[in-house]
Amino acid sequence: MQLQATDLPGRLPAQPQAAYLVIGDEPLLVQESAAAVRSRLVEQGFAERIVLHPGAGFDWAELPAQGGAMSLFCERRLLEIELPNGKPGTAGATAIGDFLKAPPADTALLLVAQTDAAPPRDAAWVKKVHAQGVVVSCRPLKSSELMGWLDQRLRKAGLRVSREAVQWLGHQVEGNLLAAVQEIAKLPLLELSGEIGLEQMRGAISDSARFAVFDLSDTALSGNLPAALRTLQRLREEGVEPVVLVSIFARDLRSLHAAALHAPALGSERACERAGIWRIRVRSFRAALGRHDVASTQAMLQMAARLDRVAKSAPAGRAWEDLLNLTVRLAAPEFGVAA
Repeated sequence: MQLQATDLPGRLPAQPQAAYLVIGDEPLLVQESAAAVRSRLVEQGFAERIVLHPGAGFDWAELPAQGGAMSLFCERRLLEIELPNGKPGTAGATAIGDFLKAPPADTALLLVAQTDAAPPRDAAWVKKVHAQGVVVSCRPLKSSELMGWLDQRLRKAGLRVSREAVQWLGHQVEGNLLAAVQEIAKLPLLELSGEIGLEQMRGAISDSARFAVFDLSDTALSGNLPAALRTLQRLREEGVEPVVLVSIFARDLRSLHAAALHAPALGSERACERAGIWRIRVRSFRAALGRHDVASTQAMLQMAARLDRVAKSAPAGRAWEDLLNLTVRLAAPEFGVAA
């Protein structure tokens, strides 16, 4: 079964499946889709959760070993595997395929892959998941889809918002779902009465816009290093989680890298269009393309990948130091395109 992230949780099968694959490049949708699958499986009696982290030196024999092990705590178990870049490698693909030849009745397999690569639909292991379970695609929302998604999230938060206010909010967050969720979470705290109109929405968002998380990336892309560093410091003081900022940086860096690939042949403006960058943000991205090329954007993507691991495992102080380095690298003119 093939589903979109926006279909969940309503269209998840009522009966447990042998395997689930959550894959895509929209961080929030990947996180929430995986959570929806876990929640449904808990309802179906899969109370024990075992998480495997394939990496250097990982032995894929662990998969059949865990699948065949007896649970000491419950009758049904969830076996979850994080797949870096959605690529299990030859050994991993073989192990997943073998596991699904005769999946244990008391074990459900959940594969989670946050990746900007296209889902490997032709891979044998993906076909087996699709045949015996559920594949959830978590792609960025189109502008037409974003408005419906925002309206749904606002209603879920118990808010009544005018159509104009929803559209304005959509333009402000520019498809950044993490930023949208943060802004929506603030609205109930303002105790606005009745339907929230355009002017109320503008006032509510502008109160926090100066230091909103999605401003940091735009400021750095524009090359305003002093303002970017002030914003970063204020976000740290306000207790924003570093992993949220890393996700936003990574998303924009992927777009910047895609634009850099096309810029030599198409020019910066058309390259931004080809990369799917929203028109209202083109100016910031064009400014960044004046300082960065394919090599430097690739280097920053690698920095962001390392930082993501640090933000999830190392002390917060280390993550903030690395965020500072990445911000400087993106915004500072001395890291520009070589002559």
